[in-house]
Amino acid sequence: LYCYCTVTAAWSFGARHLPCSLRPSACYVSAACSVVRASFCLFSSLSLLVGYLQKRQVKESFRADLSKLIVQILNPYRKPDCKRGRIENNDDFKHLARKLTFIVVEKELQRKSCNQLEYSPSVRAKTQDFVHSYMKRFADKYIRS
Repeated sequence: LYCYCTVTAAWSFGARHLPCSLRPSACYVSAACSVVRASFCLFSSLSLLVGYLQKRQVKESFRADLSKLIVQILNPYRKPDCKRGRIENNDDFKHLARKLTFIVVEKELQRKSCNQLEYSPSVRAKTQDFVHSYMKRFADKYIRS
């Protein structure tokens, strides 16, 4: 069993409760050793918070780079002379860019852990192939589903 220690600093980062690796009896604050147990629990929770924030930063950086690439790939589909999968308005373009970004990030997270995400040439090539094959599903214009 694990207890959940609320850390004041965690609230500013949007985390509600952080699990600590202590048993419930070790985190129970008694009169004799409340300071030692509370500080150890706080330290344990803060180290988990730092790890969480590092993973989040890596994932957000990867997602930002990937979204820029997907927007570049989708831009030719907005032109009026596009014959297959033409995107007609900005709302559809934004929806499609978000949707494809989410799909590609989830696929990469299935293959690698969050710490191993890397925006490499192979990821760019696979993303480009995926977007083009996705847009081939549509006839002359993109229909939002």
